[in-house]
Amino acid sequence: MVIEMLPLWGAIGETSTEAQFASFYRTRLQRLAGSRVTARDLWAAHAAWAGSSGAGTISFKELRRLMVRAGHRHFYSNGAWYADVLVLSEGAAIVMDAARHRADRLAASGVIERLDRAMAELAELRRLIAEPAP
Repeated sequence: MVIEMLPLWGAIGETSTEAQFASFYRTRLQRLAGSRVTARDLWAAHAAWAGSSGAGTISFKELRRLMVRAGHRHFYSNGAWYADVLVLSEGAAIVMDAARHRADRLAASGVIERLDRAMAELAELRRLIAEPAP
């Protein structure tokens, strides 16, 4: 089950490090229940993202603080890991970002509400068809 990307953090973005991390999180990470990533792989992904985006890198300790703040459990099992997070490849990150923007446009135009109503009507029709005849 996919859960939305970035939880509400309160005052996220108060510092430039937090703002940069929030941008990294939105573009290169996906919250996915049951997945996990090593701290080393996550740090390497952040370093690669920082290099390509012109942002500064952060320490392992700061990365841990921000990941825990984002709701990802840090644990040890033959190394350090973070729970419920997936690192996206650069291409996948671009696709996810485009999909997110499209979903925002659809929501703003009312298409999603219309689809929800149509799905509810179809579910009701299905219930009526499946009901035994009197």
